[in-house]
Amino acid sequence: MTYGDEWRLCRRFVHQTFRPESGVKFLPMQMRRAREMIINLIDDPRHYRSHFTTFSLSVVMSVIYDYKPNARDDPLVRVVYNALGLNPAVSTQERTFLLKGLSLLCRWWQKIWNGMERQDEASKPMFETALKKAGATAIIGSYETIPATLMAFALAMVLYPDVQRRAQAEVDSFCGRLSDDTLLHPWVIFFPECQRFAFTEDDLILGVPHAASSDDIYDGYFIPKGATVTCNTWAISRDEKRYPQASRFMPERFMDVNGALTDDNPADYVFGFGRRGCPGRHTADASIWSAIVTMLATVDFSSAKDDQGNVIDFIPQFMTGLFHVTMVFPCSILPRSHINPELVDV
Repeated sequence: MTYGDEWRLCRRFVHQTFRPESGVKFLPMQMRRAREMIINLIDDPRHYRSHFTTFSLSVVMSVIYDYKPNARDDPLVRVVYNALGLNPAVSTQERTFLLKGLSLLCRWWQKIWNGMERQDEASKPMFETALKKAGATAIIGSYETIPATLMAFALAMVLYPDVQRRAQAEVDSFCGRLSDDTLLHPWVIFFPECQRFAFTEDDLILGVPHAASSDDIYDGYFIPKGATVTCNTWAISRDEKRYPQASRFMPERFMDVNGALTDDNPADYVFGFGRRGCPGRHTADASIWSAIVTMLATVDFSSAKDDQGNVIDFIPQFMTGLFHVTMVFPCSILPRSHINPELVDV
């Protein structure tokens, strides 16, 4: 979509829904969806990748369409899942026509329908098209990025069990006292490292492409109008000067000598830059946080074992392309010792 009135209208719709002060109200729903995900992980741990995707889609469909999906095997979640496919290369806006199978009115329609009625006839088509594109963009944006981060988290927990134990101890210290304020507690050094590690091992190799709207010169380089400009987010996340031993999962890299959080925030490059940064980053952050903190509190990730009790060694495999996505790997997901699976409820 080129920059213009329709683009600005799409952007406004998304900003109005996902701005930070609006996103706070989604947290109870996100925590509920995270608990549903835990039940799925305990009942059916082999399909953990599918459960991560179901969690992500359930959240975004609740936000956009005010739709309350079933915890598992929801028919409309399945429609979206099948429409976008397992390959991020096909997750393009041209495929969003498949989302028309969702015969739902999004929350935006309910709030601004009266305003649309007052639009003159000439502007209605653009208004309606922008609304549909904004909704489809939000779904596509969350479809791969959140599950990719959760896959990177799961891989890190299997590869670095000592880090998992320390993080679980921190979460346990807040058990029963988790709130919005907990997002600001220093233990969330774990969270930015998950975001950075996702770009080290997973997710977008390059940032989302943009186009120059006019000729420009940057640092002596001429950038002609229409040129595609993208950011090498993978290189930033792997910068050894900024992140020593960048290939390792080390949450403590985001804590200074005084035990406080540093001012290095991977979200500043994970979600894009400046005015073109992802407007849904705050809701996405809360979704990832809800999922990770709930998993740390309730389940253990560990190496899978064969029938003889031997650890199954594996080399992480990735599906490459615009996204660099971790493929499913063998692992064991079991409820922690204090969790009774039969008593787990949402």
